[in-house]
Amino acid sequence: MVLKDPRSLGVSSRVRAMLVAGSYFCGCISSVLQTRMTFTLSFCASRVVDHFYCDSRPLQRLSCSDLFIHKMVSFFLSSIIVLPTVIVTIVSYMYIVSTVLKICSTEGRKKAFSTCSSHLGVVSVLYGAVFFMYLTPDRFPELSKVASLCYFLVTPMLNSLICSLRNKDVKEALRKILEKKYIFI
Repeated sequence: MVLKDPRSLGVSSRVRAMLVAGSYFCGCISSVLQTRMTFTLSFCASRVVDHFYCDSRPLQRLSCSDLFIHKMVSFFLSSIIVLPTVIVTIVSYMYIVSTVLKICSTEGRKKAFSTCSSHLGVVSVLYGAVFFMYLTPDRFPELSKVASLCYFLVTPMLNSLICSLRNKDVKEALRKILEKKYIFI
């Protein structure tokens, strides 16, 4: 599959620059608002964050303030950041699938779908964890920890594994290790 130059797809450098600037702007505004709101919380109980990292939800669990507005703002900010990226990803994969279906050779289609499906699996794990962490009610804090592990640990590991298993030398080394293991059993 040959990747095309973005300019040939009708995306001007001005549009690309606006997309990048918009992404940075939304991320910065969201971070500033979340941080500002966190500074308004009152903490009257334990100050030990029961989580793997310091995020807004674990901090809200420690607070004795009224959290309605905080939760609504967090949900709104998460929605305007997560939902558009999900939509863009889905539309992108629709274009990818339609392009792959136009490939004449069965072997080429199989190889392209293999690559796309593994990446789609990683993206699904990532967005599933993000949806669970930021767009659902915080009724099960322990499950939030599991979702954060998917977000911060499983997704990067899967990406690395998928990329390395595309390499023929890595595949061969893995095959040899597995053969030795089965010989000694």
